[in-house]
Amino acid sequence: MYSQISILRNHIYLAVDFGANFQELCKRLNMSPDYLNNGEGHAQWQPGSENDFWMQALEMTGVPSLGLQMGQRSSNQPAFGMLGMLATSCRNIREGMEMICKYNDTLTSVFKFSFHVGEKEAAFIFDPLPLWEESCLESARQAVDMFLSGVIKAFQDATGKKIYPLRTEIRYSSRFEEEYKKILPTPISFDQKHNRLVFSKEFINTPLLSYDESQYAIFSAVLHQKQKNFEREQSLSERIRHLLVSKFNGQITHIDLIASHLCMTTRTLQRKLTEEQTSYRKICHELRKELVDDLVKIGKTKSGELASLFGYADVNAFKRALK
Repeated sequence: MYSQISILRNHIYLAVDFGANFQELCKRLNMSPDYLNNGEGHAQWQPGSENDFWMQALEMTGVPSLGLQMGQRSSNQPAFGMLGMLATSCRNIREGMEMICKYNDTLTSVFKFSFHVGEKEAAFIFDPLPLWEESCLESARQAVDMFLSGVIKAFQDATGKKIYPLRTEIRYSSRFEEEYKKILPTPISFDQKHNRLVFSKEFINTPLLSYDESQYAIFSAVLHQKQKNFEREQSLSERIRHLLVSKFNGQITHIDLIASHLCMTTRTLQRKLTEEQTSYRKICHELRKELVDDLVKIGKTKSGELASLFGYADVNAFKRALK
């Protein structure tokens, strides 16, 4: 799993504003401060590990609703780097949201963004990978809170208008209700299937104050090339691993389906994997072993939940495979 370094850098700087010590936080995250200078690079990250940003930041700041508070700071825009510049140079909210979703993979693999427009409403969905929630629910929820809070602030800054969603849906149980209401004075539903901001269709056509056609053209070209380079740098094995984790929640699916997602025939996929001296079966076996090992080490997930997560209908069969 990865996120753009600009996101981690922004998170760290904001945590410092809320009382964390910069040097100590970097030490706990096992990184040098110089590492944060490559904003457009990607940081590999394992949720639930000892160097999980959110768990360390919560402990160091003592602010239970840290995600919600951090999202309201006006300094969040640089976190998205070039993608943020592209989104803010768009003509309106709709175009900005479409760009965020289009170039999702250049920014992070731990959140999946999608944007759906109906006859009267439009919904922006932002869900963390289920494996993140399984390994460290609090970390995932803090990240969702920050994104939720930050999107509302970004919309208002970008349009100069106090526009709120018609309603908000959150995957998790209710908490910090008064703080949510300060940020979102509209209906909020908890324990929902997705994290969703639902707006009126008229809202998404609201023009952006920072619209710049020339900058849009420049950043769109740069992000398009960045995405192509990113895909080219990844081996086919890495792309399959990422696909299994992000699209299928770590569950092993049929090779024909994977080939379809990669826009190639099954025979071509098998041939290319042979050229990389591996196979689909080997990739699946190694990935499943790594994921199970990580979750078992964390020790927060029951065997039955792990069995279901990895596609085993029988807990005993899962335990035998684990051994």
